Amino acid sequence: MTGQEANRNDFRNSASFSERTHVSRNRYFNLAVTEQSAGDFAAARIHYSQALRFNPSHVGALNNLSDLLRMQGRSALAWQCADRFIEAGGDPRGLEIRFAKIADECNRPNDARYWFGRAAEHDSSPALRWESAMQQLRDEEFSQGWENYEARREIFDHHTLGLVNYPESEWDGVAKPGASLLLHKEQGLGDMIMFAILLGNADLAGMDVHLAVQPPLARLFAANFPWAKVWASSSTAEAPDASGQQWYAGAGPFDSQLPLASLGRVAQIDFADAPKAYISADEADTHVWASRMEMLAGNMPSARIKAGLVIAARPSGPDIKGGVNGADKTLDPTAAALLAIDGVRWFGLHNGPTSHILSEVPDLDLIDCSPWLFDLADTAAVIANLDVVVAVDTAVAHLAGAMGKTVILMLQHRPDWRWGRCKSASHWYPDVTILQQEIQGDWWSVVRKARQHIEEMR
Repeated sequence: MTGQEANRNDFRNSASFSERTHVSRNRYFNLAVTEQSAGDFAAARIHYSQALRFNPSHVGALNNLSDLLRMQGRSALAWQCADRFIEAGGDPRGLEIRFAKIADECNRPNDARYWFGRAAEHDSSPALRWESAMQQLRDEEFSQGWENYEARREIFDHHTLGLVNYPESEWDGVAKPGASLLLHKEQGLGDMIMFAILLGNADLAGMDVHLAVQPPLARLFAANFPWAKVWASSSTAEAPDASGQQWYAGAGPFDSQLPLASLGRVAQIDFADAPKAYISADEADTHVWASRMEMLAGNMPSARIKAGLVIAARPSGPDIKGGVNGADKTLDPTAAALLAIDGVRWFGLHNGPTSHILSEVPDLDLIDCSPWLFDLADTAAVIANLDVVVAVDTAVAHLAGAMGKTVILMLQHRPDWRWGRCKSASHWYPDVTILQQEIQGDWWSVVRKARQHIEEMR
């Protein structure tokens, strides 16, 4: 073979290898897209990774893999892929909100603000305002955060928010003596307890105020806000407006109305001056529960500390983007066994739907209060008799915090905006100690820290 023929063969072999490589990397990329579309995220990750082995700068693979990792809760890896996408010359237009959300989840607020700002250059959608609100409220940028939080009503329907559409015009936050005002519920029980602190800052002087809240909150709110008329309000998908509210025919119409969660926009609060406690239990109920708790304790050893426990969140409920799934908030019951501490008497604060999970906690001698917990006024009466409440992110944690009770709050790795960014204390509730997962899914280290806090109380 002549040297010229050998060179031609080398060229052909080289071209063939290059072509095969091009085909292979596209084949893996296409396979990944197919698997992701079919919902097989594990297979998709493998194929995206293989495509990137052939071409580390494959912007399509980097973009898709970043999004896939974000959806799987692997924010740090998602950010690395997004960073590589930009370095490889990928066009970020249209991807800014996603990059901002990943940065926010990675606790990179400056990067989140940068990408939200880039998005705002060509996007004024409710989606951008809503996602911006999640970052702003988490970072306690309340003025702009509350304004953007209003975008929720443009994105989510009444059923998702648990919000009734009333016919009256919205209240502008200015007191109008003699006028009637309806402040009404939305989202979850914990949200309503949390936003109730804003009632003390709202300019309500001289107004006839009505509060329409979920039935489990009605008795509690009636006792704590006696200056308002409180109504038990339930809503369904079939009755999105006032026609589904039996009490409305006699109480309304009103001069104006506003969802309780919109009070942040019209009644902004300085948390430095916020009350330590703004919810209390009924005194008579508290005495009844003191006797009942002693009776339920039976022959249990005497205790130096009486502690309440909540380890599970409801798996269902309003599916609000920016929130956290109930399953992610729920503690591994076996980890709760670490809370078996001499001198501590435990009372379960679960109600009926989640009380069964307490039976899955090994080696913890716990008193189940659920058969007598009919609403959150009952729960408040139990809490009033306790020294500390140990809870995951639930309405009970909000209630105990609003009562000024010592609370040890056990949070998942990526909690929602209500608890701030990587904080050890809550700006809503001064006596809440926040213990947050450092690694997603690792409840054991969180419970060990909770145990240390309780042992220091003895």
